Amino acid sequence: MLLLSLRFISYHLPLASLAGIAQIIFLPSPWAGLLCLLALSWLTPLYALGLSLGVISASLSAAALGAPAAAWRQGVYGFNGALVGLVLQLYFGWSPLLPWVQILAAALVTFIQLGLNAYRPLPIFTSPFILLTWLVLLLPLGLPEAAPLPAAASWLAGILLGISQVFFVASPLMALLLLGLLGWQHWRLPLYALLASCLGAGIATLLEVNPAQISQGLAGYNPVLAALAVQSLGPGWTILAIVLAALGSAWGLQQSWPMLTSPFVISSWLVLLSYHGWRYWQQGRS
Repeated sequence: MLLLSLRFISYHLPLASLAGIAQIIFLPSPWAGLLCLLALSWLTPLYALGLSLGVISASLSAAALGAPAAAWRQGVYGFNGALVGLVLQLYFGWSPLLPWVQILAAALVTFIQLGLNAYRPLPIFTSPFILLTWLVLLLPLGLPEAAPLPAAASWLAGILLGISQVFFVASPLMALLLLGLLGWQHWRLPLYALLASCLGAGIATLLEVNPAQISQGLAGYNPVLAALAVQSLGPGWTILAIVLAALGSAWGLQQSWPMLTSPFVISSWLVLLSYHGWRYWQQGRS
């Protein structure tokens, strides 16, 4: 039993946790997760720490709660916890209490995910992360606020940073790494990501969103995620998801609302429902 436990801690848990990081961009690859973690560690070590605490806590909790083994190994039960740990580090400055909040929140988000999986008519995506993070942000925890991030240089830079903001950082290095990882999976994926970020920035500009927010890539990351989530349905449905996510992102930025990844989730759900409804109607006609 001890050997099994040591193997779990030294082999299975690290691989599942790294795969959970890569699942943020829909890649079930521990190697992709490792590269993302190393890049984040070089850019912002505290973000990498929060991400690591979250994904390890979520993966451990999922294993303890009896999550399906195959999905667990692919990181399906790690990415929501990873995002919780990362975003709490983004919103709050360092304090001795914060790591414990990150660990507990990531464990709770796994419980929510397992509960929603039992009744889901559609993929739940990052909805557990959104719900749990909104709840934590409403609690009077007394944590210090994080310092604001500097603005990017230009609107064009914002297109590239819209890809890196999938990990809530404004970094051309991270953006290029993510594009490379997506291209390794399939040549079409980085093209969709660039198109999504470009449309997100363009729609936000037309709707008169603050240019500083656009230049930081904040209008691009939800369209990027929506494109990656539904790209298997074909170009038309993918572009529809991108536009819907871009409109939701623009609205959220105008309202100064912590939208997180909610525009991506809602737009993807709408497109999936429309797609299945259209297929059902097509089958009824034939």
